[in-house]
Amino acid sequence: MKLPSLKMYKSLTIVIFILIAMTIMRNNIWQTDIKLWSDNVKKSQAKARPNLNLGIAYLNEDRWQESEPFFKRVLEINPEFHRAKYSLSEALFNMQRYEEALKYLKEVESAYLILVRTGLESKKRGAVLYHNIAACYYKLGNLKEAEIYYKKAIDMVPDSIQTMEGLVDLLIEQNRKEEAIFYMEELIALANSEYKNREKLKNILKELKKGD
Repeated sequence: MKLPSLKMYKSLTIVIFILIAMTIMRNNIWQTDIKLWSDNVKKSQAKARPNLNLGIAYLNEDRWQESEPFFKRVLEINPEFHRAKYSLSEALFNMQRYEEALKYLKEVESAYLILVRTGLESKKRGAVLYHNIAACYYKLGNLKEAEIYYKKAIDMVPDSIQTMEGLVDLLIEQNRKEEAIFYMEELIALANSEYKNREKLKNILKELKKGD
């Protein structure tokens, strides 16, 4: 039997080193979602999905400003891409651009609710949408609309602690103590012993009842 030549061994070694180098390069690209999707966007700039995923990767790192252009590029490619509008609204809200955030949330509201009703989206997702709309209205000083949407969120998912907190803050701000007490008691009942604000909520409730 003829043994492989030294030249063949050398060629095989070179191929192995090339494959190892390619693997290392690919692993470096995939170390983070941002690197992974940046690489994808470079290869497919005109595709909506890589741009969306890169925007979400920045969003997950709280890099709001860097996420914005990628969501907007998605909407240039597909103006009806609701996930991009929803994610963009989150970035805008965190940059304190509440009117713009609200605009995108209102644009997706009806579509998301249809998905919730048909079971294609969870009620929790619908409640979060309502909560976010309420939070925008609250920041903009429109307490009437904020209250409507906080209550819509609670109707959809009654055990939402964050939404209940938002509604209680709104009621206290309007000096509507009886209603604030009612929702505060509901909130404390929902919050377990590990909830960091539980004792603070109890103290606020005591103060509200003293005022009666």
